[in-house]
Amino acid sequence: MITEINKQDFHKVKHLTDWCRNIEVKAVASGLNPGRIYVDDVENITAALIWIHGQSGFQLIGDSRSEPFLNELKEYMRERIEPELLNLHIHAVEIGVVDETWEDVLQHISGKRDISSDIQHVFKLNPNSISQQVPIDIYASQKKSEFSE
Repeated sequence: MITEINKQDFHKVKHLTDWCRNIEVKAVASGLNPGRIYVDDVENITAALIWIHGQSGFQLIGDSRSEPFLNELKEYMRERIEPELLNLHIHAVEIGVVDETWEDVLQHISGKRDISSDIQHVFKLNPNSISQQVPIDIYASQKKSEFSE
């Protein structure tokens, strides 16, 4: 059953975020950036839908064959997530995925709606220039469980 987990439980998706290259996903899961996390099964998390507040979008991570996500995510989004987004005047969102294995889930979620896809180009910084910089302390002040953080 799809469930939103509390911020103090975000660490429970670390085994999924370790494999994800999206730094914003890792920042939400570690508590550095505001966001929300929905999982397929709180007792055995194999997939997660992560709301990245700064991007006003989602990222799907983990096992693309997750039965709860394949069977329940469309209804969960329509009944629980979409009303909250609409209250914030958000009428379209990006849902990022790592690869094409998530295609069935994306098609199921969208139903008869029009969806578009694109390729994202990510530029990596030169690791040598980063190591020469002075570290910056970062902290996040977050409200509990709101899209409009």
